[in-house]
Amino acid sequence: MPGMTEVEMAQIIKLRAPSTPVIMHTGLLPEDRSCQDLVVQKPSHLLEIKEALDKVLAEAPPPK
Repeated sequence: MPGMTEVEMAQIIKLRAPSTPVIMHTGLLPEDRSCQDLVVQKPSHLLEIKEALDKVLAEAPPPK
């Protein structure tokens, strides 16, 4: 993602496809979390990432 931050990328994703779930895996928690559905802080175990994916996908509307 040269030239943009993770938060900027999440904002673009939500602008283009608001129903697309966005999970951020980061070492530094962003101040603005309005465009992320869930944030997993590093370091994290692979099981935490799987649980985050399961949670967000369970809450997501079904694809059209």
